[in-house]
Amino acid sequence: QTWNRLTAGGQTTPPAWTPDGRRIVFSAEQNGRGILMAAADGSDTPVVMKVDARLLMDMPDVLPGGARALVAVQDATGDDIYELSLDGQGTLTKVIAGPGGDASPAMSPSGRYLAYSSNESGRREVFIRAMQGSGRKWTVSVAGGSAPRWRADGRELFYVEGSKMMAVPIEAGTTLMAGRPQVLFDEPGLAWSGADLTRYDVTPDGQRFLVV
Repeated sequence: QTWNRLTAGGQTTPPAWTPDGRRIVFSAEQNGRGILMAAADGSDTPVVMKVDARLLMDMPDVLPGGARALVAVQDATGDDIYELSLDGQGTLTKVIAGPGGDASPAMSPSGRYLAYSSNESGRREVFIRAMQGSGRKWTVSVAGGSAPRWRADGRELFYVEGSKMMAVPIEAGTTLMAGRPQVLFDEPGLAWSGADLTRYDVTPDGQRFLVV
């Protein structure tokens, strides 16, 4: 029945765990919306990883190894997905710069594929892109979608369509094959905002969900 506050000052957005579970990476107002990292037990002061008054950075997804994170970055030209180093140097490298606004990056457990949402078609949909080779892209959603999340074994991808939780079977052999999306359940809490923020998480086996 006690509280342990991890952050203070400025509005924060949904955090991401480092692979070892010891730290969290999150976005907060710091003379611009930047990316910070803090101990998950609240034992230290959050450290700024990157802040730039010209940029709005949020939606972090820490990559395997914990040295880098994918972040959604908004500037005067649009919304793209970048890779941010977590070594304190604040190096930003562009990963996806599509014709639309790209957001909600989610790397597959294998590190071979990146799921994300984009409005390049005129409405927000979920896509998967290969990280190596040709960088081939697959459209996963069929009637709009946002906020993708992978099952821990990489064989299923979840996303939100309005107030519905959708699931797509994934086969990733020599190439990736995505099945037809199926509705798992309808939860009004998933659609409380038009913002493309991930408001849920899923257990490693894909059987239980936590929804804000």
